[in-house]
This record gives sequence, C-alpha cells and structure tokens, in this order.
Amino acid sequence: MLLNTVYTLAYSSIALGVTLKTTPDEANGSNHVQLASYNYTSGVLNAEVFVHDDGYTKEVFLYYNDAEGNSTPLSGVNAENVEKLDNGWDLYTISNPILSGEGLSKLLNLTGFSQINDDYFLEILDIDVEQQDPVTQTPTYHAPVITPSGFYEDIDTWLNPSDKSSQAYKSKVRVFDNININGSVPGLVVAAQSFSEPDYGFHWIRDAGLTYDLVLQLYKSLPNRDTKLARDLEDYFLQFIQASIDEQKDQTAIKGLGDPKFYLNNNTAYQGLWGRPQNDGPSIRAFVLIDFAKEYIKKGGDKDYIIGLSWEAPIKVDLDYIVKNWTQSSYDAWEEVNSDNVFNKLVARKALAVGAEFASQNLKDFGTYKTLTETFNQLNATLENFANPLRKYIIVNYGPVIHRKSSRKDASTLLGINHGNLHDGVFDTTDDYVIRTVYEVGTAFLDVFSISSTTQDDNGLPLAPPTGRYPEDVYNGVNTSYGNPWYLSTAAFAEYFYNVANDFKEQGSITINDHTSPFWKYYAPNVEVEGTITKDSEDFTKLIDALTGWGDAYIRTIKHYAGEDGHLSEQFDRESGVPRGATDLTWSYASLLTAAFARANLKGDDSYIVNLARLE
Repeated sequence: MLLNTVYTLAYSSIALGVTLKTTPDEANGSNHVQLASYNYTSGVLNAEVFVHDDGYTKEVFLYYNDAEGNSTPLSGVNAENVEKLDNGWDLYTISNPILSGEGLSKLLNLTGFSQINDDYFLEILDIDVEQQDPVTQTPTYHAPVITPSGFYEDIDTWLNPSDKSSQAYKSKVRVFDNININGSVPGLVVAAQSFSEPDYGFHWIRDAGLTYDLVLQLYKSLPNRDTKLARDLEDYFLQFIQASIDEQKDQTAIKGLGDPKFYLNNNTAYQGLWGRPQNDGPSIRAFVLIDFAKEYIKKGGDKDYIIGLSWEAPIKVDLDYIVKNWTQSSYDAWEEVNSDNVFNKLVARKALAVGAEFASQNLKDFGTYKTLTETFNQLNATLENFANPLRKYIIVNYGPVIHRKSSRKDASTLLGINHGNLHDGVFDTTDDYVIRTVYEVGTAFLDVFSISSTTQDDNGLPLAPPTGRYPEDVYNGVNTSYGNPWYLSTAAFAEYFYNVANDFKEQGSITINDHTSPFWKYYAPNVEVEGTITKDSEDFTKLIDALTGWGDAYIRTIKHYAGEDGHLSEQFDRESGVPRGATDLTWSYASLLTAAFARANLKGDDSYIVNLARLE
C-alpha cells in the first residue's frame, strides 16, 4: 500500500473534482504515468499523477482541448515531482491557471518521457471536463509609479566614457577581466569568477557570444585598425574564432553544437546533467563573427585571410546547424524550458539574415544564400505563433506551460528584441505587440518584488521598478526559494527604452491605440491623447522625453542597487536590494554597456563608444 499521505493529498486537492485512483495500477511496460485525480475549479487546473520511478527524472505533461475543442501546442502543462511514494512510485502534481479566454473542455492524454534515453509513456484519457465555479478574468492595468522625463545628469556622470571612476569604465574593465582568465584556453569567457555556490566557472556559448558582441561595438568605434588597441581587439576575436572551431569539433559534446557550456582549462564540453540542446548559442556566435568579419574587411583587413579563417568554420558550421535544427525544441536563455522559444527564434533569424547577406556579397556563394534565405522565410512564418491575440503580447514560448510559468511573460523576450532586431518590420521596437509586451513584462514584477515600492533614490530622483527573469521565478542565485531582480534584465529595459525613443524619432510619429494604450498610460501618463502623434507636436516631444527618462530610471535602479565600487552580480535581493548570486557576472556588465551605447546613440553622441574604448 502507498503512504497515507497519498490519500490525504488526493482527497484534499480534488474538492469539487474527480478521483480516478488512490493507488497506482501495478506497473507494466507501458503504464508508468497514471492520472490519479483532477479538478478544474475557478480557472485553475489541478491534478495528481502517479509516475513510476525508473531511475531517472521524467518530463510529464498533461494535454487538453481548449474551450473550443481545439488542441494546440499551448494546451498542455507539465507536472512536477513533489514526493517519493512507496513501491517504486513518485507523486507529481499540477496546479496551473487556465486563461478564461482559452478554457479547457477535455483532458486528452498524459505523457512521460526521459531527456536522457528513448523511454516514452502515454496514457490516453479522453475525459470531458466542466469547470466548477467559473471565473471571468479581467485585465488589470497598473497606475504609473514614476514620471521621469529626459536625460539626467547623474546618469551622464555614472556612465561617463572618459572617467576612470565611472561605472562605464569599471564595467568595461571587468568584462575584459573575465576574458582569458588565468588557466583558461585563449578566447574563452568565464560567465562569472564564481566557482562555488554558484559555480559559474565555465564558458557559456550564449554569454560569450553576447560578450564578444560588446567587444565588437568597441572595435567598430575605432576609425581604422592602425592602432595597438584595434589589433588587440582583433586578437581577442582571432582567439575566439579558434576556440569556437575547437568547440565545434569536440567529440565529447553530448548534444554537439547544442551543448551550452565548456570547461575553461581545456575547452571541452561539460559532461554533467544539464539542459541540452541550447540552440541560441550557435546563432549568436554566428552573427557576431559575421559582423566582425565584415568590420575587419571594412577597416582594410585582408578579406581572403579573414574569410579563410572564419567562414567554413566556425561561421558556416553554426549556420548549417541552425538550418538543420531551427524547427526543433531547445532550452531557453535561462536553461530551464525545452520548448519553441521566441528568444531562440529571434537570434536565429538574425544569424540567417546576416549569413545570407555575407555569403552573397562577400563570397558570391548563391547556393548558401538561397538555403539561408529559404530557412529565414520559413522561420519568419512561425513568429506569428508568439504574437498571442488573446493575451495581446508576445509569449515567451509556443508550447506547454513548464515549471508553472503560466503567465508566459519573460524578460528573455525583450532580450530577443534587443539582440535580434533587424529593423525589417518584424518585432521592431515600435511594433504594437512589442510595446505591449514591454508593458506586460515590465509591470509583472510590481507585486513580486518588495523593493518595487522604492521609487526614489537618496537624492529624490526616480527609480524604475526593477525587473527579473519572469514573475514565477524561484531561483535565488544559489538554489530555489524565490526569484530576484536581475541587473541584466533591468539593463535590457533601459536599452529598449533608448532604442524605441530613437526609432520613434526617426519614424517621425507615434500611434497610440487600444493595443498599446496600457503602455503609454503607465510610461507616459502626461500625454492623454490617442491616435497618431507627429513629430511637430508638443505631445510627441513629451512622449520621447518620457521614454528617455524611463531609460535613465532603469539605469538609476542598477546604480542604486549595485554592489560596492559598482560590482554587479547576477541578481539583487527582492526585499533588501543587496547583491545576490554569482559575483561580477560578465553578462551584467555587458548588458549595462550596451544600454549605455543605446543611450549615447539617442543623444547623438558619436564619440561615446570610441572614448570608452580608448580609456585605459
């Protein structure tokens, strides 16, 4: 017999629900997942599942039809292991809000499978379900908490590119301190020099790619390659290219190019359990190296040399991997959800676009151009899946709810917009869905982080409410309890606001409609008109100033909660604001600097990046 707690759990959780079994049927070759009970009450689906312990963790999903009788990739939810039972069974549970507009009418099946072998189990259910005590969910809109406007002098000072005491200079130095650390293979980037609790002492493909994207901006700012600084930056890239080739050839990589992290001392793939594959890394690496090759040639470097060094491998190897694998599920930027993730799609489409252009213009390789362009078009056609008309924002993944992330609001969506934007009309900064997404994600943490109520710094200047990864987060930087704000996501919001302000200025008009009005009422409450506002109006100036001010307010939040001497860890505590997690996270510094570069671009300061690059 099972533990008595099984019966207690089963009966206590199914008020107004249905008990199918209180003990699992005897295990055979096919029934290793069994639905024990379920209820659908007040907009929440609860269920208990018996899962046979086969010596490894299973991914267990319950699939259903929505209220219209349709089954889509969104109509599913995963179960989580909560208790080990007697006789070789585990108890998994589900508690997941169902959006009232989507609904639930039938439980279809229960599946269980392993990420490390081919085991797969299926229980057909075909159970009609009627909601008890139905609720109608109505959207709630947040009132503005601050009303910043324009550029602020304190942020000018904090990000001064010509002052060694500024945060901009300190961030640049700390980024380079994390490249080629002592004992590392040349070209590798340590995610953070934190080697226990948590151990981030590895080279992550994603983090390294974004770091080298920052280094590339410094290189681009230089007028030519006739200086020691330019040659030093080129040397970093030459080392990165060779390290990338070695990683691609590594036969120990469990998922090949989808392996996410590598040991620093020998540049071989990490062998422990981890979320694999992570297909965003090859995409980021590809477009960064293509952009470097283009800039190298533009500056007068030997075209044949750089193409011979980098095109066939690592660039084309990465591009071929994208072509073959873009339709496959992959782990997200946080390494937690194996699904169809929008961040991965956005960086992949950028790699395909710049790869096709480079193949055509620099190699006259029209076969590769055709393949990459066709793949780009096919990928583009899937992006509409993420623009959810019911929710009115871009959902982070097009698949079942995993790890209780039912809101589908995630800062990685904004990171995808920032890093993958091609300015081609697809999820541009000024797109209605993007604007609404920024509002939905940006306000999702207001009731989650206590420090959101702190809206002024010690000088009375506005602080933007900080942002984390996603509102359901439980990772505290070392283990699981509760999620915190992240410096890099808060910087990503600043970068977006500078970029969208600049894009609207270039566009010359702003249209406020029902879709985007929650954004404008929260971020620019001083302008109450709707419709199209042109650049010759006072309201247009107010809107641009509001966007600019919010960018500075997000930067000020980072400034306010930064560690001593401007050290940026991964997170800062949701209640006290003190730094948490890995210290000196490379990505935190890189994200702050790319936000600073976007700010300088909005100001029209063409010398900002080169001044920072030259400051030694």
